Amino acid sequence: MLGLDKPSTGVRDALPARGSGPGRASRSGRIWGYGLRMASVKATFTLDPDTVARLSQAAQRLRRSKSEVVREAILDYSERIEGLGERERRQLLASFDELVPRISQRPAAEVDAELRRVRDARRRGGRGSADTRR
Repeated sequence: MLGLDKPSTGVRDALPARGSGPGRASRSGRIWGYGLRMASVKATFTLDPDTVARLSQAAQRLRRSKSEVVREAILDYSERIEGLGERERRQLLASFDELVPRISQRPAAEVDAELRRVRDARRRGGRGSADTRR
């Protein structure tokens, strides 16, 4: 029995039963499927004892495999480094502060009218008449 006939009693119910794994039903009847979205590649890394201890503690606290903790940590780290660095952020903010005061304070209707005049002039071949250009 997968426990589908009774309500979940919390986090412990969402944990996979011993002997279950990716693609298998958990105690609450949910399907665990991290392995369904990607193929696994076995890799070997050398870690110092402190890092191994932290990894073990995190895996135990989160009740996840060490591999899953490593995957999530790498995903989190890669998302952070893809963001802006402090220098880039300051440059963009400086550009923003420089450009915002240049934004026109004219009413939108006035800007639209000017754009219509410019477009009409371009369609007619420019600002001058055909006789004066050569």
